[in-house]
Amino acid sequence: MSIHPDCPETYDTLIGLDRLKIFPYLPEPLRTTFKQMVEATVPPNTHCLDCEKAYMNKYGICSEGCDVITHIVNCKNCDGYGFPCVNCRVNFFKNTLKSADYS
Repeated sequence: MSIHPDCPETYDTLIGLDRLKIFPYLPEPLRTTFKQMVEATVPPNTHCLDCEKAYMNKYGICSEGCDVITHIVNCKNCDGYGFPCVNCRVNFFKNTLKSADYS
């Protein structure tokens, strides 16, 4: 399957870990942050992509308990309405990733 960030229909049906395939196509600094989260190399004082209040530990889980990668992989809204759902698109991808329904 070929994924292209300008063609949401190419990644709309991704589920589970396959959703991580879109990460290399994200704009900076999101691309680097997601890569660091997957590799468990998040530097101290990096702002959480969810709450933006706390810094993330090297595993990408902030002190507030936000676990962005796990949420994206297990998101039931994305399962039901297409990836990325409006919540993931706004909260984690900061509206940099289109969705097939453009909701």
